[in-house]
Amino acid sequence: MENVVLKAELRQKEGKGKGVTRRLRAAGKLPAVVYGEKIGHIPVALDLKSFQHLLHDAGENAVFKLDMSDSSSMVMVKELQWEPIRRELLHADLYQLNMKNKVKVSVPIHLEGDAVGEREGGVQQHQAREVEVECLPMDIPEYITLDISLLEIGDSLYVKDLKAEDLDIITDPEEIIITIVPPAREEEVEEVTDEFQEVPEVGKEETEE
Repeated sequence: MENVVLKAELRQKEGKGKGVTRRLRAAGKLPAVVYGEKIGHIPVALDLKSFQHLLHDAGENAVFKLDMSDSSSMVMVKELQWEPIRRELLHADLYQLNMKNKVKVSVPIHLEGDAVGEREGGVQQHQAREVEVECLPMDIPEYITLDISLLEIGDSLYVKDLKAEDLDIITDPEEIIITIVPPAREEEVEEVTDEFQEVPEVGKEETEE
């Protein structure tokens, strides 16, 4: 995503609150702040649709150039604020990058293939869906692929089984990513059902006395 450029309009630092957010959204803008060791923090407004397209195409780890009229910086997303009910994007924190310094980010794990154990009735049990990595900004992958096709019932794959170039995986290598577990036996399901049916009614004996 090194060729992606987003334009940003400078905002007044005192402009805060829901009223400012509503006015910007009505104009198709998203309030954001750019942070950096040299620039401090600069309030800006982004084109909402362009930023949403960027997130959709490259994910939250996208590295892109932010054009702020009088200057430009390579940045990435530090934090996003969402409206909890409608899941609308309300605010973005962007981090100014030094392209020669490594960064730590979380990268999703993409499972590939159909496990042998699943064809025998086994079920996927996910333990981890992402890992933390350290690498140069332009080496951040959209995801890391893990082939699960050879997994049989009872088999697991670990963080140490991930294959990734140009980055260091920080997450504990012994952490389990996925296990193919046996299907629940019919008698076990019946036993659980019976246990629920045999629960005595609270206060029944006292009422009869």
